[in-house]
Amino acid sequence: MILPGSDNSRWYFLAGAALVVALLFYLLGPILAPFMFAAILAYICDPLVDRLQRRRVPRTVATVLVLLLLVGLFILLMLIMVPLFQKEVTLLSQRLPGYVTALNEKLIPWLNAKLGLTLELDFQGLKQNITEYVQGADGLAGKVFASLRIGGLALVGFFVNMILVPVVLFYLLRDWDNLVAKIDH
Repeated sequence: MILPGSDNSRWYFLAGAALVVALLFYLLGPILAPFMFAAILAYICDPLVDRLQRRRVPRTVATVLVLLLLVGLFILLMLIMVPLFQKEVTLLSQRLPGYVTALNEKLIPWLNAKLGLTLELDFQGLKQNITEYVQGADGLAGKVFASLRIGGLALVGFFVNMILVPVVLFYLLRDWDNLVAKIDH
């Protein structure tokens, strides 16, 4: 492309084009995110599909097997992480009043001595509010689900992505070698 003017106008044009592309990526990020995630997973899983293909498994069947393995790993991860998360939230709710008391006894006097600030925070009310808010994982889960009900569009978007990523991943994995060959060409 020939641009009028000096070399500086060419750099300005390239910088402006890069800025426009970056803005497009920023604005289209929520739409492109599942495709990028699927592409990253396809890049990671392609060697396994290739290995199965070398063992005379058809590429489509190898792709389905790898997808089933990924779904199984995801379910296993959730079965491990959800109880751990619930245990940690319960532990945090039990220890949080002690942390708030320690802040009140150590941080506020230090701020008063070093910065000359006189802060008077109602830590008893704060402790009571936090304890009521985080009454174990059940109370927290109920509040999270209530907020998700309000933001139902986010929940719909999550489920659409949960369906979209495996579908895109399937097609990317099945045609990965052809895609890479076309990009190289």
